[in-house]
Amino acid sequence: MALTRRSIRELKAPIIAMIAATVGAFSPARIHAETPAIEFTHITTSDTQPGGPVYDFRISRFEIRNDQFVAFLNDALSNLSNPRGQYLYFDLETGDVYIHSELIGQTGVNGKGPLLFDAAVNGRIAYVEGHYIVTDPAFAAHPVTGVTWYSAVKFCN
Repeated sequence: MALTRRSIRELKAPIIAMIAATVGAFSPARIHAETPAIEFTHITTSDTQPGGPVYDFRISRFEIRNDQFVAFLNDALSNLSNPRGQYLYFDLETGDVYIHSELIGQTGVNGKGPLLFDAAVNGRIAYVEGHYIVTDPAFAAHPVTGVTWYSAVKFCN
């Protein structure tokens, strides 16, 4: 079948209608109405490539969103003595999070140690009045940034 200008226009019409319907279905209000659950896949050592990790790990099929990472930070901050918040130091002045040498997580200012999360690099997550928030709801569903390898490991485990 040869493509002509007319046949291309005829093909475009249903595609444009489908795109318009899809965009309408994903309005910002609908996207931000709820934070979706994260579906992790468990990868065992036997499933890794040669030269890959020699340990089991979990990975998400999709990027972790700002709102999902905020939920993790707030959960860790409110549970400093359980595994979620252990070994973390929350800098309440900058919003940065560090790996801490003490079992029980801590809060304060002037954090030290390996950086887990850099609020300044992220720019979309801030520590405000006792908890982490997404600063602009339009970016709640965007992939989180400013996250280090340490943070990814803590998040997944």
